[in-house]
Amino acid sequence: MRTSTPSVRSILTAALLILLLGACAEPQADDAPPAVLGHVHGLGLNPGDERLHVATHNGLFVLEGRELRHVGENTHDLMGFGVVGEDRFVASGHPVGGSLPEPMGLVQSTDAGATWQQVSLGGEADLHSLDVDGDTIAAHDSVGGRILISADGGQTFDTLAEMDALDVILLDSKTVLVAGVDGVLTRLDANGSKSLSEAPGLVNVDRAALGYVGVGPDGQVWTSTDGVARTWTTRGRLDGTPAALETGEGRWYAATSTGIHASDDQGVSWEKVS
Repeated sequence: MRTSTPSVRSILTAALLILLLGACAEPQADDAPPAVLGHVHGLGLNPGDERLHVATHNGLFVLEGRELRHVGENTHDLMGFGVVGEDRFVASGHPVGGSLPEPMGLVQSTDAGATWQQVSLGGEADLHSLDVDGDTIAAHDSVGGRILISADGGQTFDTLAEMDALDVILLDSKTVLVAGVDGVLTRLDANGSKSLSEAPGLVNVDRAALGYVGVGPDGQVWTSTDGVARTWTTRGRLDGTPAALETGEGRWYAATSTGIHASDDQGVSWEKVS
């Protein structure tokens, strides 16, 4: 097992900040061809058909075989994305045409991303990271610089802390794990925060059957099985700059600057699939 140390923390912080700035870059031109994704902000598996959906600056795409197909007619800049259930998604970001507010706040789709409807925080919040477990939603609002949690499917949110983040996941219905822009993992709940300074610096985090999965700014994949995300062990390494992570019950997926990658052995080895 390897863990990050204070001697490398400054390097991780610089890399994380570069990634954050890249994630907030302007979207691709509206007339970009469908195959051009722009920056990927989220991945999710639709339990209805187990197909991977890819949320990008140029709208939502679905992986069919080794090809990515654009979903629906809209090209909203999707900064955050989560799967609620079969054909039920939530997202956030910036609308392109239509009647959704700017920023969109939290929006939902009940037709696998073909159309989107307003839920809450319209014109107020830009949720750059979303994690969903039933009616519980964790989010990072880049406008207010805060970590939010909802217990009613996103109708209302409570603020857990004022801080910026690269990614968030739910540890349970009241606790959020935050991958901070400073390279430090933090556990948050209504009672306060706990910095996990001994954990590696991560840019993406997700829940998995084995526990928790993370990716460092260098593409190194890490897993934690201690139940509290304090200790981490290295797995394989991704090619390219990491952008998003989805660790389903079977195959894991990751998006990087070189494409969409998949692993069938819990992150030990990765294959480019698009």
